[in-house]
Amino acid sequence: MYRRKPLLSTAIFLVILFFSPFIFEVQAGENGGAYEILTDATTGEVYYIQSSERFKKTEGPVVAVALGGGGARALVNVGILKALEEEAIPVDLVLGSSMGAIVAVLYGSGLRPTEIEALVTSDLLPSMFDLNYPFIRSIIDTRRVNFFLESVSPVKRLEDFPIPTALLSYDLADGVKYVHTAGPISREIQGSYAIPLFFPVVEYDGLYLMDPGILELTPAQTAKVLGADVVISTTAFDALPYDTYDLPVRAWTRFINLIKEDNSKRVIDEYSDLTIHCQVGEYSFMDYHLAGEFIAIGYREAKKLMPQIKQVLAEKGIPLRPPLPSTPAETGNSLLKTGDISDLNRVISDVKADRLLYDFTRLKPLLYFGKEHSVFKQRLLPEECVTLQYGIFFQHKNTEIQVLTGGGKPRALEAQLRFIRLTPTFDLISRLYRQEQAGGGNRQGSGVACELNLLGIKPFSFGGYFAYDLAAETWRSSLTFDLVF
Repeated sequence: MYRRKPLLSTAIFLVILFFSPFIFEVQAGENGGAYEILTDATTGEVYYIQSSERFKKTEGPVVAVALGGGGARALVNVGILKALEEEAIPVDLVLGSSMGAIVAVLYGSGLRPTEIEALVTSDLLPSMFDLNYPFIRSIIDTRRVNFFLESVSPVKRLEDFPIPTALLSYDLADGVKYVHTAGPISREIQGSYAIPLFFPVVEYDGLYLMDPGILELTPAQTAKVLGADVVISTTAFDALPYDTYDLPVRAWTRFINLIKEDNSKRVIDEYSDLTIHCQVGEYSFMDYHLAGEFIAIGYREAKKLMPQIKQVLAEKGIPLRPPLPSTPAETGNSLLKTGDISDLNRVISDVKADRLLYDFTRLKPLLYFGKEHSVFKQRLLPEECVTLQYGIFFQHKNTEIQVLTGGGKPRALEAQLRFIRLTPTFDLISRLYRQEQAGGGNRQGSGVACELNLLGIKPFSFGGYFAYDLAAETWRSSLTFDLVF
């Protein structure tokens, strides 16, 4: 790679060094693009920044909100943003790392805190994490999550966001922090929360990007690097539910947490003007079902600190921003503009009905035990089942195939072919089954079914069902009616 060092006279260099702790260079990426190399002259720390032009053009003092990570605990950031907006606190720049990056993307792209709250309290995010068979790159496959975040965001590329947004990750190749400020959401978001082993590390432009939380869990220093005058930071630190560390996993986890908290507190103390600490250490990083509680905690803690926040802004001559309407309906204009998806409730319904059309191919094994799964039966109240069921799932664009069987008696084989979104409201489903008849012998039953579903009339789903039993040579037909919660 090629580095172009600025040709500055010694005098100019000393002036810049004296008045600013940050120095920029330019490095060419392998894809022909360019990112800037920024060095903190005080600490010697290096940052790669995709593009900083937008941040240099800001007029007047810049107020940045640095959203800390912490898994599900970091959903406190939604409540914090909600409180800041209610109190007319200006947010000129939003940054995030780890789970804080996901909240930053949703907010920076134009979603209101109330819309983000509706989204994260719907329990959709954890349901979209798939197992990443055969576990070579990671345990979890995050492609659906990244695609969903881009689909639900009003603006799809970081550089076009109405609120300037930066996501922090860490490059393993060069050992530096990497700041995402441009590009599609589905590509840029992954590096900010890629925890090796659990989530896949991102590789592009010769870089290997992962979650930066162990070094800068709350990106307050990054905010200063990008020119923020006031930095409001947030935290959602965890606390281990044990105080003995004799087991290897406990010892290693404790060691990582000590380093992470020490680095994070140092960054916050050095670069933050105000910090909103949320005491959520007793919760797990996977407690997404408690999203509403986390949001309430963040909202409450932000409200407590509001007098100090307003005082700091007043001292720096930064005016409050006129309050926005509490809901998009009050303006008569929703912020969601995502093609054939007209509102957030529609997006949520489509995800629950597995109707998103992904830009990648999905292939995964199916394995069920304890609850019966069948393409012919409803899923709301599945029956108990002590038989191991297994099969395979495939989806490419709007074509989906499922095959499912089990090792019990009577043995059954089921297959489903679905064409998703023949129109925005219609799916076409074809099902086949073959089953040994109970009672022994060589008797077998088989059949074929065809179903046409009409979706999108919230909160209902209608369908027509036609089936033919090949063994009995009989037809069956029915109308289906479902509630979409």
